[in-house]
Amino acid sequence: MSYPEAGQVLTSLNVKGANSAIKRRRILLYLKQKNPDLVFLQETHLEKEDLLLQRDWVGKVLYSAGSSSQRGVAILIQKNFNIKILKQQSDEEGRWLAIDAELFDVMLRVPSYICCIHAP
Repeated sequence: MSYPEAGQVLTSLNVKGANSAIKRRRILLYLKQKNPDLVFLQETHLEKEDLLLQRDWVGKVLYSAGSSSQRGVAILIQKNFNIKILKQQSDEEGRWLAIDAELFDVMLRVPSYICCIHAP
């Protein structure tokens, strides 16, 4: 059984839009410097067909899309982070995203979901 190593990091950012290539590059550069294992992004403003974060992030990208001018949340998972996604749920408005997961080979008990929420 493996356990989390010291120094694992969670980061949450309200990015207020990630459509601009320059802004997305700045966000990803910031995240690369901080080296978080899990990232929770709110107000991505990305639409369902957008693969912009998936193209630029090394690791898993889960998202609940909003519109190009509002809403949208995402969870970015570092490539080497030991997680197994069992189930993903989200709303159609891009306000929340929840995943049921196994972390470090131990089933999450309480809470059983990792969530990213954006509420006005």
